[in-house]
Amino acid sequence: MPRKIRPSRLSIEELRALWLSQSDDAVRQVIEEVVFRREQAAHTDKKARRIENLCEIVRAEWQEEAGCKLIALEQLRGEIGDLRRLRGELPGEASPPDGRR
Repeated sequence: MPRKIRPSRLSIEELRALWLSQSDDAVRQVIEEVVFRREQAAHTDKKARRIENLCEIVRAEWQEEAGCKLIALEQLRGEIGDLRRLRGELPGEASPPDGRR
């Protein structure tokens, strides 16, 4: 197995067709695991983006009210940035929180 694994470009429909074409239960289980992990990753990405958006809203409100940065929020933004880099996103790709920025 390669050390650096690239994400699959196969769609869920293509994976389903591949699953249907296999008679080996072990191969079918591997395909099921890929689909499960992909769906799990999509759910995690959605939650991470929501957290990032909420942090940005809180940061903007805090900045407006207090006129300074909240250190815990800055640390949280750094952690979220690390997660985004692990997902392969570039800085600045996240959607703006509810149209604010």
